[in-house]
Amino acid sequence: MSSRLIKQFLYGLAYAAVLISFLFGVYYLFFKKPPTCFDGRQNQGEEDVDCGGPCPSCEIRTLSPLVSAKAFVLPAGRDAVSAVAEVRNPNLNYGAESFDYEFVVSGPFGEKSSSLKGKSFIYAAESKYLLEAPVAMNIRDIASVEVFLSNFSWKSRRDFPQPMISFREINHRFSDDRISVEGVIVSGETIRLPRVFAGAILYGKNGDPLSVARTELRDVAAFQERFFKITFPAGINLPDVDQKSTKIFIEAKKN
Repeated sequence: MSSRLIKQFLYGLAYAAVLISFLFGVYYLFFKKPPTCFDGRQNQGEEDVDCGGPCPSCEIRTLSPLVSAKAFVLPAGRDAVSAVAEVRNPNLNYGAESFDYEFVVSGPFGEKSSSLKGKSFIYAAESKYLLEAPVAMNIRDIASVEVFLSNFSWKSRRDFPQPMISFREINHRFSDDRISVEGVIVSGETIRLPRVFAGAILYGKNGDPLSVARTELRDVAAFQERFFKITFPAGINLPDVDQKSTKIFIEAKKN
């Protein structure tokens, strides 16, 4: 091969290299999509495909679903009921900042008679009650109720901490044909809590739940102690209540 042909070949390779470099540059600048947490590839410092590093923790993939105990309905006055379900989060390091729930109420022949939907949240390793009350419905028309949970927005315990709040001095009262449960909420937070719910479930001497109710407190200040009173629907006599079995539940968010 002559030196002239060799030079032409080398020049051609150089031109081709420049052209390829230019085309790759254009591709990377204008056409190639930047790496994301949803591209199905392990890149940008991820610990695994689309998780870890700049993406959500890989632990989210192995989270256990929320566990819901059997849902039930309780009388809430004339032609009204309360739908209740206990939900437990078995995950020690993650809570759900929000999730959807739905109570599906069925009639005596298995037909769906009502659907009660709402939103809630749950902290890491927390057990809580979901409550829809009062609902205009005759309890005699209800054969069963189920609760379904969906659309979880998971957050780490560090990013979604449970507020430090407790209760004390619980007392049962009876006046005007109604039972009330009274007590004091104690905030251990350094910030104001905009909304705090205090609820209670009454149980009979045979261990069956009798009634459920809750109340709302607004703007609980840092380190504040606040009195609360939960009033239950009429029709329950105090001697029928096992006061030691009453379950108090507190629900609060920092924002």
